[in-house]
Amino acid sequence: MLKEEEPLGTAGPIGLAKEVLLSSEGKEIFIFNADITCRFPLAEMLKFHKSHWKEVTIAVTKVKDPSKYGVILSDEKNKIINFFEKLQEFIGDNINSGLYILIRSF
Repeated sequence: MLKEEEPLGTAGPIGLAKEVLLSSEGKEIFIFNADITCRFPLAEMLKFHKSHWKEVTIAVTKVKDPSKYGVILSDEKNKIINFFEKLQEFIGDNINSGLYILIRSF
């Protein structure tokens, strides 16, 4: 487990894992990049990831007030169309939860 010793910004802590990420070709890696913890069915998320075999799977969650979060728009097959950061106008209530599965394929 890697932990930032000083604030590195929104995705800064992921940079701490650079060596792990670069040496992980063909292996799934879970990334937890959030301010809170929760219970989440990680085995189901991994099963979903493997069934679609894309490079990234992002867990999203619905919230009542999405204006404080990054909103994700997706199509009917759950493919991400766009990300919007902290919008004041409602376009959706699915937000980026900060939970990812990555697989390096290059």
